[in-house]
Order: sequence, then C-alpha cells, then structure tokens
Amino acid sequence: MSCTVSWAPTRAPPPVAAALASCKREAINSFGDDAVLIEKYVQRPRPA
Repeated sequence: MSCTVSWAPTRAPPPVAAALASCKREAINSFGDDAVLIEKYVQRPRPA
C-alpha cells in the first residue's frame, strides 16, 4: 500500500504538511510504522 500525493502543474500544490500528516497516519495504521518515503517527481526527464 502506498499513499500518493500529487497535483496537476496548473493548480496550486496542496499543503505539504497536511498531506504528509495524512500519509503518516495511513502508514501507521497499515504498517505500525510512520516512516514515509518522499520522492521528487521529474516532469520532463532527460534521456540518459
């Protein structure tokens, strides 16, 4: 299970603190641990 927080680039981003708190609650309820991995979304990656 994972908690994904995303938004369209044309809209304002959601409040990060509230989104992170929501993900931590879901993690603790699902796994008994509130560790959350945060990844950066690369909108236009360059070819290697």
